[in-house]
Amino acid sequence: MSNYDFVRPYDARMKTWLAARGYPHPNVKPRNRFPTRQELFDAIEASGTLETEGFDFDDDEEEFFAVEIGTPRSKGYEIRIQCFDGLGESSNDAITMHGNIRTELTLLELLSHTCGQLLLYPDTGDPAVVVEPGMDVARVYSLWTNANRQLDPWEYFYRNMGYRPARSSPSTRAQGDAASVPRRRRPKTSS
Repeated sequence: MSNYDFVRPYDARMKTWLAARGYPHPNVKPRNRFPTRQELFDAIEASGTLETEGFDFDDDEEEFFAVEIGTPRSKGYEIRIQCFDGLGESSNDAITMHGNIRTELTLLELLSHTCGQLLLYPDTGDPAVVVEPGMDVARVYSLWTNANRQLDPWEYFYRNMGYRPARSSPSTRAQGDAASVPRRRRPKTSS
């Protein structure tokens, strides 16, 4: 089974989700947005270590690969990226990436200078990363990989990123988790 990382602008919805669980988190900055397809291509080129390869046009969806410069096609890719026209028209939109997470973080840090804060959300349950301009990719990657060895990877990761603690207690965090699960109502019984 393949794992994918979803990329979308960091927004108030994610900030609220983190706060409800008591995790330290960054504030949402104005004008965070999806990158355009051209901005993705430009960031791949600006990385200095990646190039774009393999386009697959399917109506409005596109898949392409970021590979290390000089890598033969048979050696695989660093990142597979899927995106489509009209990103941001739906609250469920996301760019999907599959590949080397450190390379993904490097690419997203380059994009964040143009698009603002971006959220990298792995479908594995690993901590989501808020990618911001100027962040130390090597440090963030190290914290992210070490987080998986912790009792609460999300708390460890966000605390060590240096974000201010959220204003909720551990009991509020538990309520936040429980609040996200719909509850059944008991039927009223007559006596």
